[in-house]
Amino acid sequence: MRLGLSSLAAPEADLRELVAACERRGVTALELEASPGVSLEHLAEEGLPGPGDDAASGTQVDVVGVRTRVEDDIAESAAALATASGVPLLLEGGNLDQRLKEVHRLIRTGVDARLVVRGDRAVGEAERALREGVRLAWDVAPAETDLAWDLPRLESSLGRGVSYIRLLGGGPESAMQEGLGIGALMGRLGLAGFHGPLILAPSSARYRVAWERWVGRRGGWGCGGTTSDPVSLSAGASPSGGSP
Repeated sequence: MRLGLSSLAAPEADLRELVAACERRGVTALELEASPGVSLEHLAEEGLPGPGDDAASGTQVDVVGVRTRVEDDIAESAAALATASGVPLLLEGGNLDQRLKEVHRLIRTGVDARLVVRGDRAVGEAERALREGVRLAWDVAPAETDLAWDLPRLESSLGRGVSYIRLLGGGPESAMQEGLGIGALMGRLGLAGFHGPLILAPSSARYRVAWERWVGRRGGWGCGGTTSDPVSLSAGASPSGGSP
């Protein structure tokens, strides 16, 4: 399993700063949250560090996924960026029928699209998606679901379709999530031989300051605590992600 970080952990940071934050925390994967107002064209020109780029870029941090919502106008740009970078597009939002329809459409156009499932509907949605041959991204929200109940049911899917996991919480929120089943989750993932990314993200926008401090943003990025021409990857987004 490969531990990573969501750009929601520091939504005002640019790509260079996010990679540096991953390096400080000792994680090697980065997930980008695409939302309205994000300059994806600028990111594409900057060049995302993707799998296999370590030697050329001098970094061990790869962008492993681009996330967007089915209802956002930016979804097409996000799909183009993900495809150009050789990483999956993670599709959330809307209802299950909307997400499945869009995932199937994107797959037909050559996009590596994954359906995001979350909460108490995750198991049922995962089972339907797997029947339709769709690969999955699972957002684990310990405060929203009973992991002790869901984990055994999802375990059989880990080797077939669940190839990407985001944990909502963890990081600076770990102390508040004791006893919610995260330890059991990590153990089962290890036993199941899960080799995909496990992305840490804030569970709520109210923990933003704690997360920015956790990733090393104390009073701002860059020299003198200010940011120079940042690429705001998730401007205006409300974090709903998590972490161990």
